[in-house]
Amino acid sequence: MRADHSELKQLSAIELELCDLPLLTAVPVRDLWLFSRKLRTLRLARCSLLPDKAFPSAVDATNESDTEKPLPPTPITWLEDLPPLILRHTAENLRILDLGYCTKITDDAIAGIVAHAPKIQSLVLSGCVALTDKALESICKLGDNLDTLMMAHITNITDPAIVNLTRSCGNLRSADFACKRSFPAVNM
Repeated sequence: MRADHSELKQLSAIELELCDLPLLTAVPVRDLWLFSRKLRTLRLARCSLLPDKAFPSAVDATNESDTEKPLPPTPITWLEDLPPLILRHTAENLRILDLGYCTKITDDAIAGIVAHAPKIQSLVLSGCVALTDKALESICKLGDNLDTLMMAHITNITDPAIVNLTRSCGNLRSADFACKRSFPAVNM
C-alpha cells in the first residue's frame, strides 16, 4: 500500500516496531532517521547488526574546523564506510526509543540520538554492553523529559554517573540498572 503526500501529512504520530530482525543493517535505519519528524515510537530491540552509523551523529556539520583530522581506520565492509549521519532537523515527537540488546552501539550513538531527539521520555538500552558513563552524561541532557530508563546488564557504568543521572533528570520515575554490582547511598 502506498500513501500519497497528503495522507502522510495527516498522520499525527508514527509508531514503528522492528524488533528481532538480526539482518537489519544501518542503511534502512538511517533512512528512518531522515524522515523521523513524525516518529513517536521506535523499537529496534535485538537488532544485533546495528552500529553507531545507523544513528544520528552528535557532530554539527556547521562547526567543522580547519584543523587536520586523523585518518579514519580502513573500513572492513561497505557498511563501515558510511559517513556520519548529519541531520538538519530534530525528532521532536520521538518519545519512546527501544535499543535493547543492540550490542554494537556505543556512547557516540547515544550522544547523537539525544542531540537529535531531545524529548525522549522512555529509553531502553538494556544489554547494550559497550555503553559507559559517557552515555549516561549524554542521557542527562534529556533532563525533565526522561521518565523511564532501562540499562540492565551494562557493567561499564559507575555509581557516580548514576547519581548524576538521578540529579539531572528530575522526573525520572523508573530506572533499571539490574546486574549492577553496588549502589551508593544517595542523598537527594
